[in-house]
Amino acid sequence: MGFTSFYPTYRLIFRQRIDNPVFPCYSSVCLITCSLRCTPMMDILFNNFQYIIQVLVVIGILEIIASALWWRFYFIFGLPIYTRRIKITTDKIQSLSAQALEDALPEVAWRPPLLVRQIGSMNFAFREKMLFIGFSYVPVMHGYMNYDPNKKEVIISGLANWYALSFAIFFILLSIAFMSESKELMFLILPASLFLIMGNGYLSQRRRFSQFIETVQITVNKT
Repeated sequence: MGFTSFYPTYRLIFRQRIDNPVFPCYSSVCLITCSLRCTPMMDILFNNFQYIIQVLVVIGILEIIASALWWRFYFIFGLPIYTRRIKITTDKIQSLSAQALEDALPEVAWRPPLLVRQIGSMNFAFREKMLFIGFSYVPVMHGYMNYDPNKKEVIISGLANWYALSFAIFFILLSIAFMSESKELMFLILPASLFLIMGNGYLSQRRRFSQFIETVQITVNKT
């Protein structure tokens, strides 16, 4: 849907403005409205589809590198979509090691194991193992654990993965574009697909984050 399909409408508006000088404002409003419709969101998305995919691929590659190398910035800063605080009454947590915590984590059949790395004095990062063969879910967040000695509490956060956030925004914009084109079926299918994929990943990781918290409590009491 481009300029050509609306060219007759432009001619009609132009002729109306000449033949009816009493209504110049109405004609101007019609002209502006028509020009906006000539470049709907659908056209913008599909005309730049190749560049959008390239941007999504670049974001995915950067995230893989940041996650694989355990970049501190990647695990500390981000959009939190999961947060849990637990009180720790003992100072034994200060002697907690990433290896001890990783070894104590329960293994789940057909699920990638959780890997833990210490990225600060009392800061731990954790995520699923990348290279894993089995039935899995789509990870939508990565974990970060921080101990606050003043409040005697551990904060476990799940930060949204970059690619998951980018794809969610893209799917939402695409759904709006289909709705503007009166394609209600696609408007329903895309959000439903996004909800099922991302929702399943979030719920699966939420359960694993709960297991991580239980492991932290058990490991601290044993230390």
